[in-house]
Amino acid sequence: MQPETVIQWHRKGFKLYWFKSKRIRSGRPSVDKRVQKLIKKMIKENPLWGAPILYGEFIKLGIEISAR
Repeated sequence: MQPETVIQWHRKGFKLYWFKSKRIRSGRPSVDKRVQKLIKKMIKENPLWGAPILYGEFIKLGIEISAR
């Protein structure tokens, strides 16, 4: 085994590590566009409902979103 081969493996592994680490996203996951439209529609049709009530309705529908 040549030293160049080991160095080449190391470089490939290092590049792969940093490539994968950049792809990991932090923070809150995005909400589907259809769910966003549904949220806006429900807010417009029910102006007295607050976030807790809307959150409860989405839980009943089986849609997982943040309580905020």
